[in-house]
Amino acid sequence: MLPKINLNNLKKCLDRLRKLDLSIISYPEIIDIMNKEIVLPILVTEVRAGNYIERIRINKEDEIFTSKQELSYRTDFENIKTFGRANSPGFSIFYGTVISSPIQLSRIVALAETDELLRSQEKGKVDKDIFTTVSKWKITKNMRLAEMVFKKDRIVTTPEIEKAYQFHLKVFRENMQEEEVQMLISILEFYSEEFAKADIVTDSDYKISAAYAESAFKTGSIQGIIYPSVKTDYEGSNVALLPKTVDEHLQFEEALIVHVQIRGKKVFLDNLYRTGIVEANVNDLGWYKMESASEELKNKFFRT
Repeated sequence: MLPKINLNNLKKCLDRLRKLDLSIISYPEIIDIMNKEIVLPILVTEVRAGNYIERIRINKEDEIFTSKQELSYRTDFENIKTFGRANSPGFSIFYGTVISSPIQLSRIVALAETDELLRSQEKGKVDKDIFTTVSKWKITKNMRLAEMVFKKDRIVTTPEIEKAYQFHLKVFRENMQEEEVQMLISILEFYSEEFAKADIVTDSDYKISAAYAESAFKTGSIQGIIYPSVKTDYEGSNVALLPKTVDEHLQFEEALIVHVQIRGKKVFLDNLYRTGIVEANVNDLGWYKMESASEELKNKFFRT
């Protein structure tokens, strides 16, 4: 149900929320305002079994991950001290990436989300070598995810976003009066902007998107959230999943240790080790050396 106020007053309420000093206001206060003064619209999309999610961890010097759990969601809840885009302190979320039309290799999105030099505003400034572990997870059961597709200036960024936006808009207009439609659009734009927020100074800047995620998860109607990747200028797609969703809907398939070589604006991914397909009932990982790309090939790539 939409708030019992008119469109003009709703916009004033949303503007007040936008101007909150998130470093001062408490997290419970934000949740209270969102649930009492606005509404919590949840636009649901279904991600079907058979698709894949990829996730990346950067390896510290000489670090090798030896179990599936090390590549999955965090279980040391007491050590989660900060807000994330879809989590509050003490709350574990599995963040990963899926393919989109502009970026077919989802690990590129995961890399951009993980390392500063691969983010759109930093690319091309510094050369760097990093070692990462890419884990690949197969979706074994359909998932219902809330989708964030109402960021005004990014709707046409990917065909998937535009298609979802147009679908929801059509449904609204077939079932609601125009003022109600405009109110709902205003609310959805507000939450989509929060999930697309790029100017992050401290983790407090995530309080509103984290509050949305927590409130949406509590409804029990979704297993996660899908939203455009800020770090790829909104061309890639991220997912934030509950631990329970990972346990019930995903199966670890394999992992790779990848040498990421950044030279200006060019990035070369050199696969060094792989686990191969890991059986569902096996937790420990065994690593097998792969044939690294030749220096001739890498030099040719960087020259062209």
